[in-house]
Amino acid sequence: MMRDFFAEPFYSENDKVILRPLTAADSASLRDLFDYPLDEGRGREMARQLMRAKDNGTLVLAVLDQKEQIFRGILEVKVKSPRSLEIGYRIKKPYRHRRYASEALRLFRQTAFEEYGIEEICARVKKDNEYSRRLLQNSGFVKTGGSGDIEEYVCLMEQATV
Repeated sequence: MMRDFFAEPFYSENDKVILRPLTAADSASLRDLFDYPLDEGRGREMARQLMRAKDNGTLVLAVLDQKEQIFRGILEVKVKSPRSLEIGYRIKKPYRHRRYASEALRLFRQTAFEEYGIEEICARVKKDNEYSRRLLQNSGFVKTGGSGDIEEYVCLMEQATV
């Protein structure tokens, strides 16, 4: 029987990263997640909003460094249908281009397909975000379209070999 994303807390790990639900304790780490710093109050409010996103069908996972057990970013997962998800991700600036996003994406994709019975994972990225486009392509995602300055990608369970 396949697991349900919202019936139990999502947790998965490999030798590089840990994926687990975002908690109130992560609020201080959210302060410098974005390219503009948040004060302490805004960090707490951002954590509350992200944790409540579950009420709207979105699961926000913390991406932790496996060795140091330290917050490195987030992976947002929106349920499009029972077998289809849309993801987004953000890694703290000092840790970008250090494989946290690619490992988190690989681990999430593997867990979603194998343990949750997901058949497709979609993502959208700005056309000028070369790093994110390459990350998706190198992670088994295929460009399917887009409009304006947004490109759309999909990774299908039966095509996932990376």
